[in-house]
Amino acid sequence: MGITLYKWDKLKDGYNDGGGLSLWMRTADLVKIGELLLKNGKYKDQQIVSEKWVTELFNIENKLKASWGLKGSLHGYCWYQAKYKNEIVNYAMGYGGQYIFVFPNLDAVIAVNHNHDTAEGIEQSTLFFEKYLPLLYDTIIN
Repeated sequence: MGITLYKWDKLKDGYNDGGGLSLWMRTADLVKIGELLLKNGKYKDQQIVSEKWVTELFNIENKLKASWGLKGSLHGYCWYQAKYKNEIVNYAMGYGGQYIFVFPNLDAVIAVNHNHDTAEGIEQSTLFFEKYLPLLYDTIIN
């Protein structure tokens, strides 16, 4: 997929850390991840991830209610699902406002990187949801 510039911390056992502030990617590469999932695991006509896995990733039956993120969000397999302005959105969320939003019915992906090196990460995320996500969403539907 051409993702070459990233930082992903490893744990003492040699595996990459799946939580916290352990993964950093460029916004353009976050878009590639979103497009991969939007296209059911295909990237440039090559199946990178099985379509069955993507279906399971976004299957609502594999998710539980989340008390954070967009209102009414469900969470499972490190991805969230909610309705945003009557559209289903699947999204990944990192500390301080790192996001990948996948709108399957709109054939659209929005990726965002904020400063994660801040003590105000929750406030920064809240501001994004309230002020900037509506602007980005309006751009993709117009």
